[in-house]
Formats: sequence, structure tokens, C-alpha cells
Amino acid sequence: MANDMVHGRVLFDYNPVTQKKVEVEQVDGKLLIHESIPQSLLNAYLEKNKKEYNAIPHKQYKSALRESKFWKAADIPNVIVEKWKKEEGIDLFNDEHWPKVQAKLNSTEFVFLRTSPGKI
Repeated sequence: MANDMVHGRVLFDYNPVTQKKVEVEQVDGKLLIHESIPQSLLNAYLEKNKKEYNAIPHKQYKSALRESKFWKAADIPNVIVEKWKKEEGIDLFNDEHWPKVQAKLNSTEFVFLRTSPGKI
């Protein structure tokens, strides 16, 4: 295992489909787990969201919404879902946490997760 060490980290798991890497490291007697995906993959994901967000002119958004029963409002990558849960305790899949998720998606800070204009 010592031969696999890179900067004190050991590769624990790698998913070639999602390109998610899980590394572990021991620091001060604690086991730290680091999860990551390539920045280029995340950038491509967010660029796709941006294209969807701009696909319909914002002035035509409400008329397009009336024609549809459902509307895709956001696309949140798993890395963000996991980050919110670990760092802020916000579970996207818990109905009681929905007001916090809604507030995040309606904020300008997280507009990169949106796939359409308007309020959620």
C-alpha cells in the first residue's frame, strides 16, 4: 500500500464511467476520504446547463411554460449534491430540505445549476 501513495493519499476506488476518484489518507490518526472528478468533466456538465438555460429566449419562457405540464428547472451534478449534504447537511432527496434547495437554486450564486429561467 505504501507504494501506491501519492502525496499521502491512496487510491481507494475509481469509476471509469463517472471518472469519480476516491482517495484515502491518514492525517493525525484520522482517516480522510477525498472524492473528486476531473474539472474538465464538471465544466462540460455546467456548460450543458448553460446551453439549456439559454435555449429559449427569456421573454418567451412563460409562454413556453404554459404549453408544457413539466419543465426542467435545474440539473445538479452528484458532486454538488454530495458537497451540500456533507458541508451543509442539505439532502436534496429529503422533502423537508426542499426550501433550502429551492433557495439555493433561486440564488444568483447557483445559477450555473439552472436549466431554465424563472423562480422555482
